[in-house]
Amino acid sequence: MSESSLHIASLLASGAIAVFLGFGIAPGFRRFVYKFKLWRQTSRSENTTNSSFHLINNKEETSIPRVGGALIILITIFTILILFILARFSNISAFNSLDFLSRSQTLLPLGAFILAGAIGFFDDAIGIWGKGYWATDPVRLRIIKSISIIFLGLLLGLWFYVKLGISTVHIPWYGDINIGFLFVPFFILVLYSVFSGSVIDGIDGLSGGVLLSSFGAYAVITFFRHQYDLSALAVIILASLLVFLWYNIIPAEFYMGETGMVALTTLITIYAFFTDTVLLLPILVFPLFITSISVVLQLVSKKLRRGKKIFIIAPLHHHFEALGWGRPKVVMRFWIISFITSLIGSVFVFVS
Repeated sequence: MSESSLHIASLLASGAIAVFLGFGIAPGFRRFVYKFKLWRQTSRSENTTNSSFHLINNKEETSIPRVGGALIILITIFTILILFILARFSNISAFNSLDFLSRSQTLLPLGAFILAGAIGFFDDAIGIWGKGYWATDPVRLRIIKSISIIFLGLLLGLWFYVKLGISTVHIPWYGDINIGFLFVPFFILVLYSVFSGSVIDGIDGLSGGVLLSSFGAYAVITFFRHQYDLSALAVIILASLLVFLWYNIIPAEFYMGETGMVALTTLITIYAFFTDTVLLLPILVFPLFITSISVVLQLVSKKLRRGKKIFIIAPLHHHFEALGWGRPKVVMRFWIISFITSLIGSVFVFVS
């Protein structure tokens, strides 16, 4: 068997193990989150003065668990542990290729993924268990969330700059430019920009399907760049997202929440820097960026145009929902756009 064929077989095996493991633990996870009622105490419509919120249905926000992203993290961790045990302690030589834990590629992304998930869970926990001002003031929550993401970006940016010695940014069709210590604030900016797209987690099945295309693109990109360990991790994330989507498609049984969105957007950011695709991120994860931009444009328009809005309601997917599009139509069209832009972005990566 050729080296490429062996790597492909390892990727498929890793993904298959993650899928089977995921469907094994998902029912227990579902029972757990419902038993302990891990959903918001109040919906956004109760905490906002936006008169357009009545155009979308938010009742499920206080009856459906918000920490579904924890399932993705658990599947990933358990799959990696199983693969590590098979590779290190089995006498079967074929299992040796399943060990993709490496200092050069996967330890940093995996550690950041888990840490970011913990930060996201803290944010979800405030909405679930927080009392009074902490739980009901969206401005205070956004400030806390922003500070957490900036701090995470600072840690990771310094790790890239100091520990890995990375200070360059790749410009497509031009080459690398060295920005020195400015790499750290640049990393923070990119992480925050990608994370701001987490507002896309607002309709059943939307965020999971969009992220599926993004990680699919990075699984392919890293494979052809011979970053096989990163590719294996991306495949396991893909498998975990598939299991999550099984329970998240309409009608959703749980939502990803900040637990999943912070973890996954952080991981995407790290993949972008490891693969020199940072400036192609707006294409590779286009739905995340356009959703985030729609919120910014709405705020700027209301500020500069004396309350006039561009959209009926922001983020963008809720605008289409308010126009009368059914949720399945919104979700499927976002999935299609995500697939197309991820494909286009991947092509740009290889031709640039």
